[in-house]
Amino acid sequence: MERIGLGLFSYLIGHTPYKELVALSRLAEEKGFEAVVFPELVNDALACAEAVALGTHRIKVGTCIANIWLRHPVLTAATAVTIDELSDGRMILGLGISHRPLMETLGVTMEAPRQYLREYVGRVRQAWSGHLPGLPTQPRPAKHPIPIYLAAVSLQTAELGGEVADGLMLVFAVRERLARVRQAVTRGPRRPEGTPRASTSRWGFRHFSRMTWARPGKQPVHA
Repeated sequence: MERIGLGLFSYLIGHTPYKELVALSRLAEEKGFEAVVFPELVNDALACAEAVALGTHRIKVGTCIANIWLRHPVLTAATAVTIDELSDGRMILGLGISHRPLMETLGVTMEAPRQYLREYVGRVRQAWSGHLPGLPTQPRPAKHPIPIYLAAVSLQTAELGGEVADGLMLVFAVRERLARVRQAVTRGPRRPEGTPRASTSRWGFRHFSRMTWARPGKQPVHA
């Protein structure tokens, strides 16, 4: 059976009551969708995922993507653990480096973005282990495995995802590009301790094979 994820357009999230987003997610759960994920622009994607986690029972919840420049990785890790516990293990953490013009508008200088993304993922995983050297109080460890997916517009980021992540978020990737993405994923070194490389399915998600992007009050768009 095909697993279909539901994404919500970021420019409409900022103008849609959040209770309606929860209601839409609940309807998606009733209709058999595998997951609902939130992009981030004028909204807080992690807060949206938490609200949906509290309003649903089965459907996976997550970010597509959370902007790494707007949160310290330890805070991102702690928030993801909170959502993971509230949802009984349904959390998906999608991370990305956003877009340089947007970040510059916000006064953020994007220096070595892929290197920072690599370090960010490592810091999040370290926090999930429950051990951060030097802190007087240690973070709460993750109770369940929380998959990390990277937004990979460029092939270089796809290669990084193959090394450090559990999967890629390839929304709107055309079929012809998927073969190049798969090649990029396999180029990077394997993750430590023999853990598998990032997985790619038809649209880059292991949890679901197709995305439907929802615009409240409009017909869904399939990707």
